[in-house]
Amino acid sequence: MFQEFLKQSLIKLKTTLPYRLIINNLILIVIAIVLLFLTIHSIIYSIFFGLFLMHLYKNNRLFFKITIIFIMITICSYYYHICRLPTVQNNIQSGKGKVVQIDYFEKYQKIYLKSNDGIIILYDDYHFSLKVGLIITFTGIPKKVYGKRVFKGFDYAKYLQRQKVVGIVNLKEIQIIEYKFDYRIIRQQIYNYLHKNFSKESFLFLQGILFGDTSFFDEIFYNSLIDIGVIHLFAISGLHIKLFISLLTNFLKKLKVHEKLINISVAGLLVFYLIITLWSPSILRASLMYLINRINKKYNLRLSSLDIVSLVFILLIIINPLYIYHYGFLMSFCVSIIIILCSPLVSHLSSLKQILVISVVTQILSFPIVVNLNSKYNLMSPFVNVLYILGVSSFILPFAIIVFIFPFLDFLFRLLVMIFSRLTILINENFSIFINFPKFTNIQTILYVGLIFSILKFYYNRKLQRYLIVLFIGLIFILSNTTFFKPYGSIYFLDLHNGESIVIQEPFNQCNVIIDTGDGKNNVVTNFLLN
Repeated sequence: MFQEFLKQSLIKLKTTLPYRLIINNLILIVIAIVLLFLTIHSIIYSIFFGLFLMHLYKNNRLFFKITIIFIMITICSYYYHICRLPTVQNNIQSGKGKVVQIDYFEKYQKIYLKSNDGIIILYDDYHFSLKVGLIITFTGIPKKVYGKRVFKGFDYAKYLQRQKVVGIVNLKEIQIIEYKFDYRIIRQQIYNYLHKNFSKESFLFLQGILFGDTSFFDEIFYNSLIDIGVIHLFAISGLHIKLFISLLTNFLKKLKVHEKLINISVAGLLVFYLIITLWSPSILRASLMYLINRINKKYNLRLSSLDIVSLVFILLIIINPLYIYHYGFLMSFCVSIIIILCSPLVSHLSSLKQILVISVVTQILSFPIVVNLNSKYNLMSPFVNVLYILGVSSFILPFAIIVFIFPFLDFLFRLLVMIFSRLTILINENFSIFINFPKFTNIQTILYVGLIFSILKFYYNRKLQRYLIVLFIGLIFILSNTTFFKPYGSIYFLDLHNGESIVIQEPFNQCNVIIDTGDGKNNVVTNFLLN
């Protein structure tokens, strides 16, 4: 009944003029939404936003009206979510709530408590015996949360607010009131299964490669993954979803299971995976893309791959506009779009060359995000990525799934993890070429990304492409030497945890002076200088 209703609705939808206008143009709505958020962030971007809307209005007034409708829905959703955000408090000493998540560490456990006001994070040094679903009361010492203390620094208070966290407490005492079932206990049961059946090395690696939890990784190994640019392989993505679905469908087809049951099983797998990854934005993206792609093929909706990615972006941003502040969310869409744009241009190449070209272009496109996160970039990342993508997708990830199901293979997997870890550290120490780069502003990012997309769009126009490449190289040169073009001096006062530091910068980078650097805790001064 529902399928028939859906089929008839989609058939009617395909015949409408708005639908025919939207086909192959959804990416323009995405651009409009991105410019909207930039305008909300700073009024200066309203110039770009206004010019883009004028362009849409001149080209097609009906499509312009459709875009305005999506913009209005996004604005309403954004301010609805903003108004519901809690205020982060520094004076919470006691409270009551439901345990919804527990992260285990060697010396403590981190408990997420859902209260009436929002999420309270409890740091438990006593390792109280708790599980997801318990209703508890607690007492403890409030942990002070600071906002942005340094120019261009990280605003931890705002980050917590967007996670709906109202406060952080060092736990002293708890009292268990009752237990109520919570679906999130499945994640804790998976953790217990891994902890019980696997060695420490295998357990930590499986947590990362299968569930995207890298918080337990050794610091040297984790930093090496970041430095060589392959940490994204431990962020759950479409690669994982495709592999899981492929393994499940092939297995069920061999058992001659009916297609309807296969579809139900796949849907169940996606829901299960969303639960154990706590509704990760990247998994939501990959799951929605799979679902819409299936509907597109079944009902011949004529949506291109770019349309599907754009539609998923629009849906997720409307559902939760705060995803726009999630670096992983933005990077996953950037990578998806660049792969779609590059695929036709490299289709004549061999598989290995395709992966290399797409890896290089993806690394170039994601350069501003990487720099804003790390303040440096490894020139060897595109080439190392090819080796790691091939190794992880064709061997390590499938083997991790097999070992998860058959724990007796742990001894082999442990050996593989040790080799992988030492090889990663070795590559980082001996085959890395780093360049330091200042953080990108939003305007610089727009110019950078705009030039890349222009180079790809006019790929076959060699004359124009040469001019665009020259402009791109010029932009990189200027951005990497902004301090040398700065005609005025600056004085920055850095609020450190135990004092302050003063940085004096003369015009045209003639001289830089640092007065007092504190005790070096939290790398505040170092990070400021790198930025």
